[in-house]
Amino acid sequence: MAMNFFFTGPYRAFRLDLIKEKINRISPIKKSFAVAVWFLAVESGWFPHKQREFQCKDSTLSLKYQGDTVSTIVLILSTFMPLFLLWLAESILAKPAGTKLSRTRISLKRAFHWFKKYYVCVIMSLALVEALKVIVGGLRPHFFDTCRPNVLDYCNEGQLIQRYYCTNKDDSRAFVRDTQKSFPSGHSTLSFLEAIFLAWYLQKRIPKFKSLFFIPLLQTLCLCWAFFCSLSRITDHRHHWYDVLVGSIIGILFAIFCCKVSCKSFTNSNMSSLNPESPPLQKGISSRTSLRNGEDTSLNTV
Repeated sequence: MAMNFFFTGPYRAFRLDLIKEKINRISPIKKSFAVAVWFLAVESGWFPHKQREFQCKDSTLSLKYQGDTVSTIVLILSTFMPLFLLWLAESILAKPAGTKLSRTRISLKRAFHWFKKYYVCVIMSLALVEALKVIVGGLRPHFFDTCRPNVLDYCNEGQLIQRYYCTNKDDSRAFVRDTQKSFPSGHSTLSFLEAIFLAWYLQKRIPKFKSLFFIPLLQTLCLCWAFFCSLSRITDHRHHWYDVLVGSIIGILFAIFCCKVSCKSFTNSNMSSLNPESPPLQKGISSRTSLRNGEDTSLNTV
């Protein structure tokens, strides 16, 4: 009886279906803006976080800061690369059956259709990673070199240090505070999400060429980018191996969710509105219509 009262009357706003309805009313731009503000707040050190303890003379925190092989800006820009690749694939391999929409326009619409679903997953994974950095966090391998704790010179090796402050005044405050947000690796999450999404897309949407190695080669290049970006975080002394491992797992899980649930394994069943003159296909990119004999020759039998 109490539960029924809780979900009725003045408490009706707390029903899950109403909350979902209110969230759906928020425009995608506002949602993206909220996530961007959250990301900037965490990365800039505006969001409060708990000071993490450490052991004096810990060798895993004594490595030198060497910069970033793959900077954050390059990583963020790389998440937009699939839009170009999706448009290129749809533009080259797809041809609308009618004449109302141009080939470029319909291919761009199809590419943006998949890209929107992909980038929602990117934003979701980014929000989760940034939340974990605040809640769980962890000290980066170059913590001593960047923070320069005031107790480091006179503490005993192995002693647990809980109260300290950073004496580094050469670098920005946000950069110094960032040394306490090692777990998990955001680079690993985004790079693996991007790589698996593209590899899955190539497998499901691109037709089988005469060469047996073309598609596997492209998929291998995507995975090489993910491994290179992730492993560089270890060699740059920016993350521990377990930060990279967990970040990679998060990226893989979000990629599977994106491809299987959101994109429905890249079938054409929900894309008929993008090309109203051609009937929806079950799998693969739309077929070309032969101009000579009117026969329909499929480009993809996946």
